[in-house]
Amino acid sequence: IAIYDIHNQSLVKSFVGHTDGTSCIDIAPDGRTMWTGGLDNTVRCWDLRNDYAPLQT
Repeated sequence: IAIYDIHNQSLVKSFVGHTDGTSCIDIAPDGRTMWTGGLDNTVRCWDLRNDYAPLQT
């Protein structure tokens, strides 16, 4: 998963964990966590404040 700054078209963060593409992404209202659903049949929770592995799989 890659997050880009649309104003200067630069990569802000990337998250590695799904073994296939993602089909949905939801970012919490506080902007701290992101949930993703993958084509690998997994759901992952990510901490958007760091670049580490998912918080939960």
